[in-house]
Amino acid sequence: MNPGFTSHIVEVSDVESRAILDLLYAHRDYGSERRVTHRITLRGDIPRGPQDQPRSLDG
Repeated sequence: MNPGFTSHIVEVSDVESRAILDLLYAHRDYGSERRVTHRITLRGDIPRGPQDQPRSLDG
């Protein structure tokens, strides 16, 4: 999560959204710990599994 890309939380009041995001931003510092991230780009509306079988959004 990045403050440059995250503006608010949907279906939460502006005040509550800002408070939650501020809390989350404050806890994203890993100090001297090593951090590994993987960046992805999603395409389409329905997530697909490893064999390209559609998966339901309901689980």
